[in-house]
Parts: sequence; C-alpha cells; structure tokens
Amino acid sequence: CRHAGESAGLNVQPVGLAASSEAALFQKAGYEVASFGPGSPFSNVGSPNEHVPVGDLEQAMAFYDRLIEQVCL
Repeated sequence: CRHAGESAGLNVQPVGLAASSEAALFQKAGYEVASFGPGSPFSNVGSPNEHVPVGDLEQAMAFYDRLIEQVCL
C-alpha cells in the first residue's frame, strides 16, 4: 500500500484512529490489513454534515488505481 500511495502523490503516514470498519474482523482472522479512505483522519468523519474535499477524492482514486495495478493485474 505504501508504494501505491506514494506513486499517487500521497503522504503515506500510518496513524491509529478509533473508528469502525471491517478491518478489525479481518485482522482477528489473521490477515494483514490496512484501512484507507479519502480525507483527513482527524476531520469531521462520522459527524453531522460529514464531507470530503473533491481533491481528496481525486487522490483516493489515484491510490486505488495504483493499488489495483500492483495487486490485481
């Protein structure tokens, strides 16, 4: 994931975040996991009027493109 993020122009810095996702279930089953999504992890996630800047969505799309190229193709 780090290489895909860097090639998409992202500043890849792992952070811990109290959030809810299926990643914990996969980790409990013994898989290595990374949870990624657009926007700042310390923004308004899960709050009323939650939003993500368009530029962050574009960067996320570039990351997903690179990750698919590296892992699936």
